[in-house]
Amino acid sequence: MRKARGTSPPLVPERIGRYEVLLPIASGGMGTVYLARNRGVGGFEQDVALKVMHAHLREEEHFSDDLVEEAKLAVRIRHPNVVRVQDVGEDPHGVYLVMDYVEGDSLAGLLRAAREDGEGIATRVGLR
Repeated sequence: MRKARGTSPPLVPERIGRYEVLLPIASGGMGTVYLARNRGVGGFEQDVALKVMHAHLREEEHFSDDLVEEAKLAVRIRHPNVVRVQDVGEDPHGVYLVMDYVEGDSLAGLLRAAREDGEGIATRVGLR
């Protein structure tokens, strides 16, 4: 485990499953999403978004079951505007979800910027 950048950050695992954790992207009520890297033979590398449940929620089995159900439903969604679920796994850090990593602004960031600029979200997204 290593410390995240910034003041009094939580510990960031170096690996989750077979994925090398690079940095935290976001954190919400259920868990933390990390930028992670999948490395394979012959120099294969793929950046992914890796969602891991918060430690205090892992103690209750139904939260892990909910994350697995989320993965089973999400993997069935096929649309160019929806990130794809690639994998679901479990290691000592608990159940984790692996999704496509899409670089760019988050929806929360777009909404915040639109509010600050007095624009509608449709205008802000449409101008991107």
